[in-house]
Order: sequence, then structure tokens, then C-alpha cells
Amino acid sequence: MSNSAAAATPSETLKCSVDAGFAEWLAESGGSLAISTYQAGRLFMVGWNGRQVSFLPRAFDRPMGLDISANRMALATRNSLFLFANSASLAPGYLAPNRYDALYLPHVEYHLPDLQIHDLAYAGKELWMVNTRLSCLCLPSVDATFEPRWQPRFIDDLAPEDRCHLNGLAVRNDRPAFVTALGSTNTPQGWRQDKHKGGVVIDIDSHETVLTGLAMPHSPRWHDGALWLLNSGEGQLLRMSA
Repeated sequence: MSNSAAAATPSETLKCSVDAGFAEWLAESGGSLAISTYQAGRLFMVGWNGRQVSFLPRAFDRPMGLDISANRMALATRNSLFLFANSASLAPGYLAPNRYDALYLPHVEYHLPDLQIHDLAYAGKELWMVNTRLSCLCLPSVDATFEPRWQPRFIDDLAPEDRCHLNGLAVRNDRPAFVTALGSTNTPQGWRQDKHKGGVVIDIDSHETVLTGLAMPHSPRWHDGALWLLNSGEGQLLRMSA
């Protein structure tokens, strides 16, 4: 990924310690990881260079939602949605000969004023975003700030009030399938009153709540015929069968 204007300043020192098991797994996987962290304001590209784990940071303003599909990458920040494309033909010559096999260059930026996009995912040719501030799922738009597509049944108005802290999106068979929220509330930041056990998983097509009693659920993903998600308030990784 190339973003020299957003690179760490020379005065900053970043250190990384790597577990031996992680290094072995990454070497065998044949792939790389892209990790966003809004606390540090960084997007980290983590890979294996044939000898050791490589670690490439890039600075963004509160990066959160992130997804990669084929040669496309999308990243949501505090006020922007960045779309990148992999220029694989340029990668071998970036910084040092044959150091990288992928080079994601920014192609498009959408202005999204503090929508708190917590998660996003490619579903077929569409990019779906979790608009936490307005409690809905939406798409980027060239005519408006965003295009609303779906909201929980208990949300009666798309107001900038973070009513249920809708935060996670899982895609199944190229279609949005499940979302996570920290509550089923319809008042401004009402989820905060019971965030330790008010979390839910909602089926998008049916609008049915399929899992309740969660502690701050996040990051649902459909994999190998099951839904996986973080029950972060309890430090748990959950698997829900279809």
C-alpha cells in the first residue's frame, strides 16, 4: 500500500513483537493481513517476506471499517471512505526490488462526515457500510452523503443519535446476511444502559433477532457454514451454526 503523505513521522518509534506460532502460521498461509486500529490511528499491513514477518504502518484519522475483495480494498475513517486498487505490476519496484507483490493505491475518496462507519463489506459488486451514527446499513453515493438500504425494525427514524450502536456486518453468498448491535434500543445512545448484556445478532432478510444477551458483540463473519463473532465484553469468540 502506498500512502507516503500519511506515513509515520520520523520522530515516531513503532515496535512489534511476534509470537513464533503466528510467524509460522503467516508463512504457511501464503497471504498477508490488513489491520485497522482507530486507537493508534493506523492501518497495518502484515506479511511474510520469506525470512520474517514484515510490518508496514500507514497513518489515517480514526480508521475502522476495512474489507478487501479481489484487487479492491475499502477503508472507512472518521470523515472519509477510501477506495484502493491493487497495482500489482508496480509492486515489485516499490521501495526495493521484489519486496512486495501487491501495491494498493488510492483511487476514490468519499466524504462521510462522522458517520462512525464501524464495519463495511463487499457484497457482490456493492460496498455495504454499517452507519453506526444513523443506525442503518448504507452504500456510498455520488448524489448524497450516503444511500440508506436497511435498518432494524425497532429503529423508527434515521437520526444521528447512535440509538442501538449497530456495528458489525456479515456477508453470506455475496449478500448482507447478519448484523450485530449493542442493544435493541430506539433512543439516543440507549444501548449504553445495558451494554453488558443487551447485545444482539439480527438476520437482515427476516429482521429477526437470532441471538440475544451478548456483551458488546462485534465483527460477525460468515465462514465454513457458520456465523462467527466476537462477544468482546466477555472476551469470547462465538460460533453460531446455521
